[in-house]
Amino acid sequence: MYKDTLIDFEIRTLEDLVDPSNDYENFKKFWWLLNADHLISKKGPSTTEALLSEVRIEQEKITKKFYKEYKDLRMDLIQDLIKNNPDKDYNMLITKAQKIIDRLIFVHFCEDL
Repeated sequence: MYKDTLIDFEIRTLEDLVDPSNDYENFKKFWWLLNADHLISKKGPSTTEALLSEVRIEQEKITKKFYKEYKDLRMDLIQDLIKNNPDKDYNMLITKAQKIIDRLIFVHFCEDL
C-alpha cells in the first residue's frame, strides 16, 4: 500500500490480513483506509489523505527533535573529549566522538530488533 511517495509503503500479504490471532486488526485497518468513504473525497483531502498528512507532520517533528538532540549530544561529547584530552589532535577527537555515537546508535538499534 503506497503512502505519499513510491518509496514509502507498507506491504500486506493476504496472510497478514486474515490473521485471527489479532482479531483481524490488519484487515480492519486495510479496509478502513481503502474504503471509498475514506479514500475518496468530493472536495478537499480525503480522510485517508488527512490522516497521512497528520502522520507526516508528526514524523517531521520527531525527526527535527531527534537531530537537535543528536547535534547537542555530539557537541557535548566533543567538548568533553577536548577538555579531558587537551594534548590530542582536534580532528582525531571529533572522529572518536563520532565513532562512540555511531556505536551507541548501533547498539540501540540492535536492542529494538
